[in-house]
Amino acid sequence: MTYSRYYTLALTASFAFLLALFTLAVAPIHAQDAPPVPTPSYPADGLTVPTNVPELNWWVGAPLGSMTFDVQVEIAASEAGTCDTAGWPTGIVGLQFDTVGCDPLLLPGETYRWRVRSVDGGVESAWSDWAVFTTDGPGLAVPSIPSYPIGGLEVYTTQLQLHWYTTENNNGISFVAWYLQRTAGSPASCEAIRDDPSAQSAPVTVGITHASVSGLTPGVTYDWCVRSTGLNGSFDSDLASFVTSGPGTAVAATPSYPVDGLEIYTSSPQLSWYTGENNTGVNFTAYYLKRTAAPPADCAAIRLDGSSGSATPPPGATQVAVSNLELGSTYDWCVRSSGLNGDFDSPVAFFETTGAGIAGAPVASWPVGNPTVYQTDQYLHWYMDGMSADWTGFEVEYCVAPNVFGDPSCVTVPAIMETQIPAGAFNYGDVVTWRVRATYASGPPSDWNNLNSQGSFTVVGALSTLFAVPTYPTDDLLVYDTGMTFSWFVAGGVGAANAFKVQYSQDETFPQEGGATFEVESDIEIVDITGLVPGASYWWRVAVSIDGGETFSTWSDAASFAVYAGASAPMPRIGGPTNGIGVSTASPTLSWLVPAPSTSEIVYDLRYSKDGTFDSGNETEITGLAAPFVQVEGLEEGSYQWQVRSRTVDGSSTSAYSEVGRFSTSFRFNVNTEDGSDLQLPVPFVLGQNYPNPFNPSTTIEYRMAETAAVTIKVYNTLGQVVKTLVDGVVPAGVHQVVWDATDNAGASVATGVYLYRMDVAGSTVTRALVLMK
Repeated sequence: MTYSRYYTLALTASFAFLLALFTLAVAPIHAQDAPPVPTPSYPADGLTVPTNVPELNWWVGAPLGSMTFDVQVEIAASEAGTCDTAGWPTGIVGLQFDTVGCDPLLLPGETYRWRVRSVDGGVESAWSDWAVFTTDGPGLAVPSIPSYPIGGLEVYTTQLQLHWYTTENNNGISFVAWYLQRTAGSPASCEAIRDDPSAQSAPVTVGITHASVSGLTPGVTYDWCVRSTGLNGSFDSDLASFVTSGPGTAVAATPSYPVDGLEIYTSSPQLSWYTGENNTGVNFTAYYLKRTAAPPADCAAIRLDGSSGSATPPPGATQVAVSNLELGSTYDWCVRSSGLNGDFDSPVAFFETTGAGIAGAPVASWPVGNPTVYQTDQYLHWYMDGMSADWTGFEVEYCVAPNVFGDPSCVTVPAIMETQIPAGAFNYGDVVTWRVRATYASGPPSDWNNLNSQGSFTVVGALSTLFAVPTYPTDDLLVYDTGMTFSWFVAGGVGAANAFKVQYSQDETFPQEGGATFEVESDIEIVDITGLVPGASYWWRVAVSIDGGETFSTWSDAASFAVYAGASAPMPRIGGPTNGIGVSTASPTLSWLVPAPSTSEIVYDLRYSKDGTFDSGNETEITGLAAPFVQVEGLEEGSYQWQVRSRTVDGSSTSAYSEVGRFSTSFRFNVNTEDGSDLQLPVPFVLGQNYPNPFNPSTTIEYRMAETAAVTIKVYNTLGQVVKTLVDGVVPAGVHQVVWDATDNAGASVATGVYLYRMDVAGSTVTRALVLMK
């Protein structure tokens, strides 16, 4: 090798070595100038996260070393920043950031975008691409939808629950129900109600979609709405309305028995009447007057006549016995009802006393039908039905089960001159039966095997002071899970209870057959329940034991809740009429509600029965109802029970039937032979109550004729002026109907208000009231 070649190789090697050193020296400088750009990993790609405070995650393709990160978060639609817009979160160590520290906090139900960059040695990388996600956490408010009572529905109480729902999860949402008594026109909006100084509010526990209100004024219209408030602001619902018909509301009564000149076989009749309202808190007085000349013009003429008699039943009662009437006489009578809203006179009715020589019989009036009583001493009450001219007194017998009438251990009390007697002392748990008969100076006593002369009752007392009080879930709470924990506390003895028994059922009567009621036990004051049915309503109760479950106390009061339906069919709840109230129409409107709507389209099936049973073939069914109410028509006089269920239109789900609603019709109208071929009316004609009532725009009036006769039926205003002539001519025997379309004789529409309609046949008249409500 020549020197020159050696030198060249050495120079080349030196250059390569220096180049390598230079490369090693400048490489870190380039990395420091451009740290790697991170890649967002979660949440991204439009993912919906079940929270409004998600943790943001990313990754980088290099060792972290001293690398930190900066984050930006914006509302996607408006590019409005969050997480401290003035100074983005910086200096984050690690590959995640918890947005719980954002200011302002992320809102639920909002779509966000975010990006991240890395920082190393004070040198920043470029920002990453934007990642997009949507929050779905609690606290997002939407406008509520009122569900009960709505549409001007008449409610038979002055204290009730207002119900509403939303289409969202209500966790973290607060609601306030506002209600206002209407004095003029309906308010324009929920804001108008809230701004009215007369409005009242009913706040509820966060997430609860019903509120209890009380102290309402009877006989008026209320408008109400709901304001929902969440992290995203406050929202007002649409308006709803209802009409109270609760305690203390007086209306004109309608005499029901004896009326229309009916011949009665007693000198001590029981006068009966009805109203179309809840009569709680209303006082009635019946006035009666022996007719000596022309019929009285109105109730005032009877009340102000010095020869008239009067009888007052207990408040709210719609019947009263009168006595010592003269045989073979005609009596006119009426009823005056008095309430918080004033005094009202009924139309005048009349009857005739006859039947001399017919022996009377006592009718047991209290206690009958085995009610629960709470005193060990009781007064037994009855009244006399029929003639009592030869009467010498009463005889009473009462027995404690298992003894039966006639047993030597029964107690017999003779020669009673009053229509009541004290009986006792009984023991708690005793079931008592009793009967009464009248004795006469000549002839045998009345038949006290007659069921109308018999009564019964059960004595109940507090044998223990220890009882459970359910605490959760209660008050018709709407829950969103099919599994939950029931909880309660024990009152009357802290620490005394050591075992508990819990029953829960979709039937408020807790039936013990067919697997409808579930029972679990616990040794602490909570129990976990699973497998609840979506859309179902449940009732549950607790019994307490102090001996480890050998014996248990009586059941606690039942608590109730409903499970969110989702796409299932929700179980309806009875609105009204229920609780055994009486309605004065053959065509009542039955209404119900659901705790929350289904996301599926649903319809309702309703069934009602007069014989007290379902699934017997005697019930009537109405199916495929789109609205949560229906007017049933053509009911006979008597007691009815009814239920309703919901089902999805696509047939995927059918709810259980609701609890049972009970009511009775108190009109006296249906008088037919068994085959319906001959009316056999005991009076020349019968005029029925119009239906519907109140009405808009038309109503039907049904009447029945015993024989062909000239008939007029006219509508009058409260000034006594004729508004419309509905019938004027000869009408054959049979059942007839006429419709009034709320117009006068000139064809003009009449105003909202109370009207009277009167039927006149051969000088005899009957008048009833109707209400037009536009």
